[in-house]
Amino acid sequence: MLLWTGVVTTALTNWMETVALKTLSAAETTLIFSTEPLFGAAFAGVVANEYLGMDDAIGAASIIGGCIVSGMDFERKPAETRDNYCTTDNQIATHVMSVKY
Repeated sequence: MLLWTGVVTTALTNWMETVALKTLSAAETTLIFSTEPLFGAAFAGVVANEYLGMDDAIGAASIIGGCIVSGMDFERKPAETRDNYCTTDNQIATHVMSVKY
């Protein structure tokens, strides 16, 4: 029994997971590992008919929120593109006329 638990259900599945994750990007792998508790809770709710309370919902919302925030791009635009926005019709016309095609 110890051999089965140690070799097949632990070592083999971890090796298979590592091989499969080599094809994904770092962001995709992070998303999968971050949402693993959500899948575990959903599985427990469906299969074991386990009750999930308000603190479980808050935890799930925190995990999902963290995944969304980590996927956002918060980089500032370079000064050249940020300062070149036109605010009036005259500036737009001047900018269009100055663009070299």
